[in-house]
Amino acid sequence: MKHKLSRKIIIALGLVIFAIIYVYAMIFNMHYGKYEERIVGEENIKTLRSLETSIETIIKNSDDYSKMLVADSVIQNQMETGDLLSNVSGQSEVIKKIYSIFQFSDYVESIWLIDEKGQMLIVGGGANYALEDDHVEYEDLKKPYGAYEIEITYSKENGCISLVRSYNSLDDFRSLGIIGVDLKYQSLQKMLSDVINEEEEQIVVLNNNNEIIMKCGTLTDETEIITHAKMLSGNQCEMLEKITIRNKEYLLAGVHNGNHGWKIIRYSKVEKSENVSEIVKFNGALIFVIGILILCSAAFISSMLTRPIQTLMHAMKETEGGNFKRITKKPMLDEFQVLFNGYNRMVEQIERLIQGTIDKQRRIRQVEMNEVQEQMKPHFLYNTLDSIQALAMMGESKKVCDLVEALGGFYRKSVSGGRDMLTIEEEFQIAKDYADIMRIRFEDSFTFDILLDEGCKHYMIPKLTIQPLVENSFQHGVRVKEQFGKIALSAVIEEEKLHILIRDNGDGVPEDIIFELMENKEPKRGKSLGLRGTIERLRLLYEDGFNYEIKSGSYTEIHLYITIDKLKEQTDE
Repeated sequence: MKHKLSRKIIIALGLVIFAIIYVYAMIFNMHYGKYEERIVGEENIKTLRSLETSIETIIKNSDDYSKMLVADSVIQNQMETGDLLSNVSGQSEVIKKIYSIFQFSDYVESIWLIDEKGQMLIVGGGANYALEDDHVEYEDLKKPYGAYEIEITYSKENGCISLVRSYNSLDDFRSLGIIGVDLKYQSLQKMLSDVINEEEEQIVVLNNNNEIIMKCGTLTDETEIITHAKMLSGNQCEMLEKITIRNKEYLLAGVHNGNHGWKIIRYSKVEKSENVSEIVKFNGALIFVIGILILCSAAFISSMLTRPIQTLMHAMKETEGGNFKRITKKPMLDEFQVLFNGYNRMVEQIERLIQGTIDKQRRIRQVEMNEVQEQMKPHFLYNTLDSIQALAMMGESKKVCDLVEALGGFYRKSVSGGRDMLTIEEEFQIAKDYADIMRIRFEDSFTFDILLDEGCKHYMIPKLTIQPLVENSFQHGVRVKEQFGKIALSAVIEEEKLHILIRDNGDGVPEDIIFELMENKEPKRGKSLGLRGTIERLRLLYEDGFNYEIKSGSYTEIHLYITIDKLKEQTDE
């Protein structure tokens, strides 16, 4: 049985460690997957924004080419004639001008002009137009200050993206025809294909009408693409969703161009990094090793802390049968040795106290013995030892040492070398030691203030008179109320009387207890025995030189009054 507590600590810590490893693995695996998806999604958005910027730059440069051609005087003069192809020399000059402007562009395929007669002049190669004879589809562009529009046409081999605008006169801004800049579709397509793996991914560019301009990859059909593109509408400039295609998970990323209204969406496969399982295994192994070290440390610490406690508890149980057994074992910690020494001295003094009180007056002896018996019952010590045990199990070594030291000091002072009478100062110190123990046990749940007048310190009163009242304030007042407590203890000389006041913000002394005290009736079992015992002892010792008062309200106050001429003073011996 002596190793039972140590085994409990080790088993509890082991279970906690393995539970932590399991929960960690689950949470890490789940959150790392989400983290990777978020990182991949953010990278996709950045890639699409970069691609968007590149396409917009190409379009802007192409638009600049068309503006330069509109502003060119040679081309203006030829378009002013209304017959673009009639003047061969003028036509040749126009071709030279156009070619000189776009020959160094990597993305311009060709440039073409249509005059008022519908005649077309094309400079460059690869253009393929399905234009009607009257070119009606461009009539709505013939307006002053007209901006360009993107037109998309397709041939059997590839498509063509054109920037088309009205060619206006610089004099009166009337339309002289149409000018178009054809972009190299294959170059733009290559720009998309460089971004993705076409076998496992897909990227699509659509215009503001959700019509597909360019596409790389074959994961989805046109209907699905358009459905996903419609999700990028209104104020939503970016999109990041997880979708399922052909029973596989993909990240759908999309951006919306606010200037032109066209959209770019990308489908990328969701794949967990190969490093995830390795990271989980490594961290799990690391936690496991740390857990083993903690278990070994816990076994040592629990043995060091619990064995002395079990020894003391066993000795205390022996006292219940009247066997005041001394502790001879040597603990590893000095604090426990102090506690053992204090306990041994306490046992010796208890035996002497019991023997010495036999010769005293019967009534006083009976009251005092009852009080001593209540004080010496091991409940207070048991509760404190339980707190030490709990703190030891939680690894609070510092608090264990503080509590052991405070408990040892309390018992050293309460034994007091076998004296029956102590000074007010010594009694106050015992009460303070008790309050210190309670603050450690209950994590500073109350304050304890002391006011001791210098003129009171040397007066003698029966031993353990004040501490039971402080304990009564804490146990039946502050602690019951379950809020932050305040206990104050004071002693002053007032009108030739020693006035001792115990004040707390607890629930107060019940009316039935006060009635029992006033009528000197036998109390109910377990109700304010410390308060009753103290009052009875002082009443029998000082007779008419003692009186008391109990006040209940927002604060509970117990006032004790003892006339000065009834008190003994401390001698120098």
